[in-house]
Amino acid sequence: MIGLSIGRMRLPSAIAYALLLGLAAACARPAMGNDPFSSPELSPIADAVRRGDGTEIRRQLESVDVDAPGSDGSTLLFEAIRRGRVESVEVLMAAGADPNRRDARGDTPMHAAAFSGDPGLLRAVIAGGGDVNARATGTGVTPLVPALRSPSRE
Repeated sequence: MIGLSIGRMRLPSAIAYALLLGLAAACARPAMGNDPFSSPELSPIADAVRRGDGTEIRRQLESVDVDAPGSDGSTLLFEAIRRGRVESVEVLMAAGADPNRRDARGDTPMHAAAFSGDPGLLRAVIAGGGDVNARATGTGVTPLVPALRSPSRE
């Protein structure tokens, strides 16, 4: 029926109609985000981790598992390292975050901290029990390799 209707329209009207149908279909789909912590349970604590808000992280940890994985398998500790938030790393480590828990790629927070090039992040993960000799599951590399590949010489 729609095909017949479009066939009888003038070209500009048919193009506009097809465009509107396409836009309507796109609006009906859920948004695809890249945030692994967008779930209602993890979003508030992930936001606190990203801000480096230690007080709010502690408050949120009353109802959230410190090692709860995001949709990509990474934990809040990985997120704190990715964001360069030393205070968040320290608060999560003090709350019992596992510095040797692997993400979906097989890396540990030690690998992520070593690659970050931030000595403060690396010291915080080591102080919390991060294994400096942990081998990534997929590649077998220790944190020394990402440290050497880091954008920072420190």
